[in-house]
Amino acid sequence: MKEFHFCSPLSKKAIYLEMKNSDVFVGDVTEESFSVMVRSFYGNNVLNPKINAVVGEKSNTTQVDIKVGLHRNDKIGFCIMALLHSGLICYFIIRAVLESSVEPIFPIFALLIFDIIFILHFSLTFNSNVRKAINKLKKVLGLK
Repeated sequence: MKEFHFCSPLSKKAIYLEMKNSDVFVGDVTEESFSVMVRSFYGNNVLNPKINAVVGEKSNTTQVDIKVGLHRNDKIGFCIMALLHSGLICYFIIRAVLESSVEPIFPIFALLIFDIIFILHFSLTFNSNVRKAINKLKKVLGLK
């Protein structure tokens, strides 16, 4: 989970109204916090970051503490995929031991290469989506 901290010249009430009336984000908005995602007009919301923020007032500014992470459903999906891949790897290892052969181990390398490529693609895509979401949030809140 990534964390960001911003100071906004807007008041707590103004931030609430901006987030509530925003057509860029969708989610729960209260005066003290908000939990939103970028509205997706096409495609699905996979790898779309969820933004959880707490809004607090200080002397002349409003402090916005943001945590950005994956949506719960994405986390569950990735855990299921990890379990399936672990099961396949265990299957190939057990098969190699039972057959007393090295041949059944070769598919493990293909699975590991796929996993490495998938993790790199996921990381790059998610980080790019986080950057875009934070930039959109800055525009909505009037930050630099």
